[in-house]
Amino acid sequence: METPKILISVIKEETGYSARGNINGRYIFTQGEDYDELRNNIFEAVKLAIPNTQVGVEIIESI
Repeated sequence: METPKILISVIKEETGYSARGNINGRYIFTQGEDYDELRNNIFEAVKLAIPNTQVGVEIIESI
């Protein structure tokens, strides 16, 4: 079975990065001072939104 994917939109802000996504009607928003921090925050937010599930996250950058 293929791992479900979640589309996350990333925006470069003046003070870092922000991201948003919709997981089956559950919206997640997060931010980070740099891209690595944002990426870690995205994975943490996804795990909190849908615990106990293996999910692939596809990050699309919008600048």
